[in-house]
Amino acid sequence: SGDNGTRSETLGEMQGAFGTAEGHRCEIEFQVADVEQPVISVAHLTAAGNRVELGDTDGRVLNVHSGRTIGLQRRGGVYIMKMFIADPAPQPFRRQGA
Repeated sequence: SGDNGTRSETLGEMQGAFGTAEGHRCEIEFQVADVEQPVISVAHLTAAGNRVELGDTDGRVLNVHSGRTIGLQRRGGVYIMKMFIADPAPQPFRRQGA
């Protein structure tokens, strides 16, 4: 869904490599859509071997196999995971004119 509650058309899937603020290199399968910010479901994270903890102001994703954690920041009713994608970004994430 988009920010206004409408569904976004899915344009396919891709494996997306990214880095975290903690310095971890990660990879996750994304559904490619015309959105400003990718959305990750808790169910998808837990199915991939992670535990997700959500608190009043922050949270974290804990990989149960490696013990690595990724911090989450709460902004309003949304939890944010900071990601760094290599430049140039994979084609589906490039903006027109970029």
